[in-house]
Amino acid sequence: MVAQTSQELMKLLLNRIISCNVLKQAKDVMKIDLSKSGTMLDHTEVDVGFIAAKSLKELVHSKQYNVSK
Repeated sequence: MVAQTSQELMKLLLNRIISCNVLKQAKDVMKIDLSKSGTMLDHTEVDVGFIAAKSLKELVHSKQYNVSK
């Protein structure tokens, strides 16, 4: 029971950075090949959460971080 819950929790967390199709097809999330093209979401699609996104926007607007790097 704990292993099944761990798998579900891991899928929820990975859903933020891994393609939905890859997660749906994966039988074991620990065996997902992260080096394959199309496995990871594009950086523009990654969900970092509301507070992190707000903090990043404030940081960019305050010019404390150089976005070109």
